[in-house]
Amino acid sequence: MFDNLILNRVRRYIRIKTQNYKIIPLGQYCLPRVASTLSGLKPPKNSGELTCPFDLAFFDDIDSISFLLENEFETFFDDINFDPEKKYYISKNLHIRFNHDGKLSLHEFRERYEKRIVNFYKYVALKRKVVFIHATSFALKEASVFRLYNVLCKIRG
Repeated sequence: MFDNLILNRVRRYIRIKTQNYKIIPLGQYCLPRVASTLSGLKPPKNSGELTCPFDLAFFDDIDSISFLLENEFETFFDDINFDPEKKYYISKNLHIRFNHDGKLSLHEFRERYEKRIVNFYKYVALKRKVVFIHATSFALKEASVFRLYNVLCKIRG
């Protein structure tokens, strides 16, 4: 049984390393990152997969995602505040809850998300296929979906 477990992990590792695509989660919450990793479609962090800004936060408005991409995250940090009641960072203007980052100082939070933004653009610039995944817990407006699609097309060329 132990040998089969190791063999399956090796097969999964080889399949992930030889894939000709990159999956980039786009929120609304962590489900796209978790599901694509657990299914073996996306490598886990301990295999060198980089975390991107939409991986582990709640983006309660798809238009905020489009806005950030259209403006290359220029105003991302303008409205970040720690909510002492919830014990994590939020952005009221962008409707974002950073529920996994409450133990960080504001400086550490900023450094973490600056790296994640760089990682996002590194992945977007890849020559291979890129698959964007978005999960939502509420109905989306057609115009909002097209807006996000158009900004992704522009980014990818």
